[in-house]
Amino acid sequence: MPRWYLIPILTWISIWHPTAADENEGVEIGLGTLSPPCAQEGGDRVEFLVAARNMVEVSQVSIIFRWAPLDAVVDVTSQIEPALAGRFLDFPPLVGEHSAEYGMGSLSSSIDGEAILARFSFQLAPHITPDTPVDIWVDLISLGPEFARHDTIHPLTAQIPTNYCDADQQVLTQALFVQPEQSQTQFSATGHGHLIDGSAGEVLLTARFFRQGIFPADQLVVWTILNESTVALNALTATGSIEVSPNGTLEGGSRSDERGRALLLLDAEADASGAAARAAVTACTQTDTGELCTSSRVAWTMQQTSIATVSTAPLPTKTDLQPSYPNPFNAATTIPFTLAAAHYLQLDILDMMGQRVTNLVTATFSAGNYEYFWDGRNDAGQQVASGIYFYRMRLENTLLTRSMLLLR
Repeated sequence: MPRWYLIPILTWISIWHPTAADENEGVEIGLGTLSPPCAQEGGDRVEFLVAARNMVEVSQVSIIFRWAPLDAVVDVTSQIEPALAGRFLDFPPLVGEHSAEYGMGSLSSSIDGEAILARFSFQLAPHITPDTPVDIWVDLISLGPEFARHDTIHPLTAQIPTNYCDADQQVLTQALFVQPEQSQTQFSATGHGHLIDGSAGEVLLTARFFRQGIFPADQLVVWTILNESTVALNALTATGSIEVSPNGTLEGGSRSDERGRALLLLDAEADASGAAARAAVTACTQTDTGELCTSSRVAWTMQQTSIATVSTAPLPTKTDLQPSYPNPFNAATTIPFTLAAAHYLQLDILDMMGQRVTNLVTATFSAGNYEYFWDGRNDAGQQVASGIYFYRMRLENTLLTRSMLLLR
């Protein structure tokens, strides 16, 4: 089996070194959880404190937080640590679409050594359920004697994972996650399948090892890519492209970054036959108790399989799940739906017993007209048998369901 060692891709987004003042480049950041780690849902608040040690004459602090899913948080509040309240002024968090920025400072006082800086409270969006994993982390912290003289730090594993719990709502001892669990897209244009250029066929897989409440950095993840098609695939690395031959296997490794993410970027372009491409990907990592593995499936087709707005139609006046077409269908069908307002939704295919066959999409959409393509395959990438199937759209407080007939 061919092997390669994958240098972490897209490292330029992980580490940023501006001009530093150097006095505080050795500062360590700590987070202390103040809210339950499990069973958190919409309206609940994830609360924690931020502390720092090894500080030298720090009188200005700026912290940027980010979270995932991107729409998981609707409000952020803060409270400066009481011991600093009389000496420092703080500014309420400025909440953006996917981040929040907090600042505190003093013109006449500074902090040396170790101190709790502030406490933060993140309100979860209404669609979050106890089964929805949520990550909140410190993306960067800038601190120093003054804003013009500071050090900027991307702290390792400064994160608050929430809802990473078992069926009994106890925090998982350890687990390995890969996202997305399945992905379906179109091929990249000819000549682009071996380039990191944002082309349509690029699929980024992320593996994260969870242990003792955090996603540790520098964890080695070994990827095994099984090409289940007659079309060559490409593993894209920082040093170039490595081909996964038709019906071949490729193995390699990548290490997790400061957020615990080990990355794998795949791409494919169509050959003359127009055949679809499929890959079964396994991610494994070594733990104290042995090897832990999980998997993902990726498919590429000539058909546009991602959601597409019907741009020529006016904005709809009601939210509706519309009849699929063609119906009955032989190999593939298109499922249209309209949204009169922005919604977080989940679109699933179900069999006659109500069991999920596959998930087509789970995401937040703005108002508009949408279509989604289903190629008659299940989560494992296998063609399903002829019969009646249901497609179900789950909104925040609504379920819409229609039927369709597959005839092989």
